[in-house]
Amino acid sequence: MAERTYQKQNPLRLLDLLKPRRAQYGIGLAGRVLYSTVERMFIAYIAKGLIDAITSHQVSQLWSTLILMASFYLGLTLVSPFILYLWRSSIYVATANIRETVFKHLQRLPLGYHELRHSGNAISILTNDVSAAEQAYQQDLLTLLEASLQGLSAAVFMLILNWQLAVIIFLGAVAPVAINALFARPLREVGQAIQDRLGGLSERMSDLLVGFQVVRTFSLGDWILSRFYTANDRVFESSLKRVRLEAAAAAGNDLAGQFMFFAMMYGAYQVLTGHTTFGVLITLIQLSNQIYYLVFSLGGTISRMQSGLAAVDRIFDLLDSPAEPERYADLPGLAGTAALTAPASDALIAFDQVTFAYNSDQPVLDRLALRVRQGQVVAFAGPSGGGKSTILKLLLGCYPVKEGGILVAGKPLNAYALSDLRELFAYVPQDAYLFSGNILENIRYGKLSASDEEVKAAARAAYAHDFISEFPDGYQTIVGERGARLSGGQRQRIAIARALLKDAPILLLDEATSALDTESEQVVQKALETLMIGRTTLVVAHRFSTIIHADIIYVIDGGRVVEQGSHAELLARGGVYANLFEMQFKNAGGEDGAGSTVSAFQPA
Repeated sequence: MAERTYQKQNPLRLLDLLKPRRAQYGIGLAGRVLYSTVERMFIAYIAKGLIDAITSHQVSQLWSTLILMASFYLGLTLVSPFILYLWRSSIYVATANIRETVFKHLQRLPLGYHELRHSGNAISILTNDVSAAEQAYQQDLLTLLEASLQGLSAAVFMLILNWQLAVIIFLGAVAPVAINALFARPLREVGQAIQDRLGGLSERMSDLLVGFQVVRTFSLGDWILSRFYTANDRVFESSLKRVRLEAAAAAGNDLAGQFMFFAMMYGAYQVLTGHTTFGVLITLIQLSNQIYYLVFSLGGTISRMQSGLAAVDRIFDLLDSPAEPERYADLPGLAGTAALTAPASDALIAFDQVTFAYNSDQPVLDRLALRVRQGQVVAFAGPSGGGKSTILKLLLGCYPVKEGGILVAGKPLNAYALSDLRELFAYVPQDAYLFSGNILENIRYGKLSASDEEVKAAARAAYAHDFISEFPDGYQTIVGERGARLSGGQRQRIAIARALLKDAPILLLDEATSALDTESEQVVQKALETLMIGRTTLVVAHRFSTIIHADIIYVIDGGRVVEQGSHAELLARGGVYANLFEMQFKNAGGEDGAGSTVSAFQPA
């Protein structure tokens, strides 16, 4: 995974993550900071009173000091639970809101975003980066504000008590500030590198977990381990670099902190010469701890906050990525671009001179033109990489069409809200995705309001009910991650049942049987024939046996329609289709050219 170059971060965006509890968080944070600051200053004041009472033998002053201290801590005891609850609860709500916001935005991002990025990176943002951001606004920001307010309050108190000694102590704090400023940028850079490399580590972990069967069957254990070790070593290298920087900054801070010894020597001299009291000296020593707490906390806290700010950057990189619009006509420059010049009056679907490229100047579709009438079974065949699956992606609105136009059910594609457009289609891919859960839930995703009986009816129509009933738990059987506990044919039939339940008028089949064995393919194709009844069907075909009865076959090569016609017409023509069919016929061992599935996809 390529790492980003360093860019200056905006710490204020950290507060944007706290919506909608930003006000509650601010009140709670202010309460925590004031609570600790007032307590620290009060302790110093009490210490001065007690020492002065002891050295002057004033019993009345001692009792009044003790009564004041008891009253103060009684008040804090009553207030502190409310402040702590307000602050902590706002943090937990804000963190949950961040995760929900990131997850929701991930769901709204266009297909192109996910195709260009590894899923492990998104998982890393939801886990590592959200946790780092939570640390930044939960502990680091609190420590930073506490140290700052306590340091400033202590400075004012010290100047009032003895300005000469206070100035000497202040001078001793200048060096650590300079040291921390020197290390701030390198620490931020290495913090960014660590977060990015953690994303890469999550990608390697995802590769192993999701692709475990491939890793095991192809004996790729050593290879996947080496990739993981490389990613882990990169995280370790960056972490070690941060440790070296933090150690160097800490050493400089410790050395600068020894100046305090000389300040105390001067304070002792003032006590001995009668220029100040022992109580004032002890109070100054205690308050000076707040000054040095400010200085040293700034160093450590700013160092830790770099990782938090780097995480915030990665979160906002995702949140700033444009979400898929409600309709492509809402995008600047796209309104009206899908108007067809001369659509066929009887075309349910029409492509008119569509040119499309993903992320390069090399078009995947090049002035593609085709027509699909209602009720037809239309197949797309041709060499791999010709653009067949891209046609289905454009129909589903996965990408906007900027050149040419697409007509669906009498309207240009851009005239549809994408949610309405997708309601027109039922899509069955080559490798149907099943969600973690049971079979009943996975079928019901086709229509969330469906009753159990409707789900079972769809399963029967998809030839899935029999094998489901054989499971001990029936429809409550857990399918495992991505349906791992089911065979390929079983997963496809559940996907077909899901599509049946949706009951969309247009069916898209993207090589829906190409990954199956012959026995599974026959059963799945029976289910598909049921699904196709009464629907307009578009088929992307790998096996020619699945399309020989299609009403029309478009041969796509280089993003264009190079041939079109029925199976018999294209064979008689002796062109691209005939050559591809002949190659598959030979590879099939000289069968009838259609293998064992010549009855597949007969038009309804």
